[in-house]
Amino acid sequence: MMEFKITKLTPDDMKHVKMMVQELAEFEKMPNGPKLSIENFQADLKSNHFFGFIAMSENNEPAGMALCYMAYSTWEGPFIHMEDLYVRPSFRKSGLGKKLVVAVCKEAKDKNYQRVQWNVLDWNPAREFYNKLGATNLSEKEGWLAYRLEPEQISKIASQEI
Repeated sequence: MMEFKITKLTPDDMKHVKMMVQELAEFEKMPNGPKLSIENFQADLKSNHFFGFIAMSENNEPAGMALCYMAYSTWEGPFIHMEDLYVRPSFRKSGLGKKLVVAVCKEAKDKNYQRVQWNVLDWNPAREFYNKLGATNLSEKEGWLAYRLEPEQISKIASQEI
């Protein structure tokens, strides 16, 4: 059985984070990937815009990560949004994904947050893993859909009078 060392992210981990975010983007058929540099990731981590965990293999190779940020619900207060959960292909089916989710849930419990939430593409085979965890599919159960404003729409709307 493979052993992993899971630690909270530090600025020194950002080279591994950028690499894994790019791998995840390619897996998700978004090869243009992240527009952020290693320095952007480091600055954002230091500014507490996000936090997370990195898993290193026995050979000190990056094996996976969970990137999160604190969000807020007007019904329940602060919660964790898990932006990225990624296990590199050679480490899948090793239990690492669950270990990373355990680390995130321990953080939520320590801070008394009421939930951990994330989005997943409808074709992603990780949905089976999330179902086994007991996660709720909010689209099926409550009908929630995700919307986003891109920079062009933000600029157009922001140029209007309040």
